[in-house]
Amino acid sequence: MSNSYTPAAKLFGRRIRIMYVAVLVLLFTARMWSVHGVHGFLETDAAHGKMAGIAGRLTGRSIEVTHAVFVRVYAPQTAAADIVLGAARLAPNGAAPSGVQVGRTADLVDRSIEDWLAQHAEVARLLAQVCAGGDALCAHFHALDGEMLAVAASARAAARAPPADRTAALGRLAAVHGTYLAAANAWVDELAARFTTETKTQWHTLRLWALAQVLATALIVAVIVEPVIRRLQRERSQVDPERPHRVGQSRIRASDGISDRRSRRPPAG
Repeated sequence: MSNSYTPAAKLFGRRIRIMYVAVLVLLFTARMWSVHGVHGFLETDAAHGKMAGIAGRLTGRSIEVTHAVFVRVYAPQTAAADIVLGAARLAPNGAAPSGVQVGRTADLVDRSIEDWLAQHAEVARLLAQVCAGGDALCAHFHALDGEMLAVAASARAAARAPPADRTAALGRLAAVHGTYLAAANAWVDELAARFTTETKTQWHTLRLWALAQVLATALIVAVIVEPVIRRLQRERSQVDPERPHRVGQSRIRASDGISDRRSRRPPAG
């Protein structure tokens, strides 16, 4: 069933629809802006957690290197068994390769150093996304890289030192390794402090965005919705200014008709 509206009523309804569509579009845009900000925060937080986990394992990798050196020096039979086992895993069909291949591919100290270097390279790759080259955090990590190379060189020298020089070589290794551990722990603490500060800043930004949405909604209501409604009310009043008078006249005429009918009614017998 179709409804017939006056031109004024049609115009009124059209303006109301345009108004609330505009308001909904603005609110949807603000909401998507907020969702984008939250999504970016979650991505950044996940990247920070991954990087902190990898950086926290740097000291563990360095300890594995020094452990491998001590095993190589003081328990060579254990190191040899580990080398043969690792080489058999690398060889086709599980067959143990020759002694030359074992020495080249599965040396315990070299494998530990390679794993450590790979860990440092991964941290450097992730760190490039966090700070620029001149940043203090990056500069401290580059210095840590230099100490790591010193520890690796000392570890290789101690592993290959003759029996008469082993004690001195291991002492030098322990000294440079202690320096590396102190520097690595300080750098990891610095990294954690940087991530904590960035997380607090992002949370503050998200709270500001939420407050901005509330203020934007109130502003839309105060600046757009309410003035438009009042203007439409004024326009509607101008379109039909005599309506209250006509309604009052119709009520008076109806009351007069009822009174006439009652006066004309014949009296009861």
